[in-house]
Amino acid sequence: MDSHDLTPEQLHALTERLVATLGYLSRLQARMEHEGFPPRDRLFRATCEAQASMQALVCELRALSCPGVMGRRG
Repeated sequence: MDSHDLTPEQLHALTERLVATLGYLSRLQARMEHEGFPPRDRLFRATCEAQASMQALVCELRALSCPGVMGRRG
């Protein structure tokens, strides 16, 4: 089994759960920026990396949801 074997329902459920976490990470990052965390702060950098990784994961899940685009197996 690999990512192409996930059903549309599984992809949708995964995406919905992760979108909430992505929103949280995005708000946390914005709050840290607003509070003046320096760009080299380890916690700020880890937050930015987590947000970027979560964004990439959500984008990949959404792409997999489009059968014609990614060639999902039937």
